[in-house]
Amino acid sequence: MNSTGRFAFAACVSAALIFSPVAADAQSFNAHARLVTTWQAKDLTGNSAAAERLVALEEMDDIHDRPGDNCTQFTGPVTVEGIQFTPSGGTLETFRFTDKNGTQWSVPTNIGRLSNVDRQRPNSFIRVGKRYFVHAQVCGSGGNASLISMYDAAVNFGPVR
Repeated sequence: MNSTGRFAFAACVSAALIFSPVAADAQSFNAHARLVTTWQAKDLTGNSAAAERLVALEEMDDIHDRPGDNCTQFTGPVTVEGIQFTPSGGTLETFRFTDKNGTQWSVPTNIGRLSNVDRQRPNSFIRVGKRYFVHAQVCGSGGNASLISMYDAAVNFGPVR
């Protein structure tokens, strides 16, 4: 195989998105929550094996955007400033960021709603100092925040050109 063929294959492999829907079961509260992964080679020469990498969390909670829901939506780029795990240390529970208006957000990840198999992967996805594109919401007079979706800002989503 020539180098052009290997390059094309590696480029296709690194751009292919794999969706992992989470099955609804007794331990999954949100049947729509899913992890989005991509297969990515370390280099585009065809000399390295592709590895699966988590690049997004989607539909981690329902969107409440109708009149009367009393929710405020936030979408935009953020840099994670802090993270907090459950007391057992097994699940990343919340992350913290400051939006462009200077408002500090502490957002539950809702990772506990994923299946047991999928819960560990997001623990290494959300990192302090890393940039993401986030959709979160705050509902009620108590300001209950919730994560809807979170995408790795370093990954280009959309059609491959």
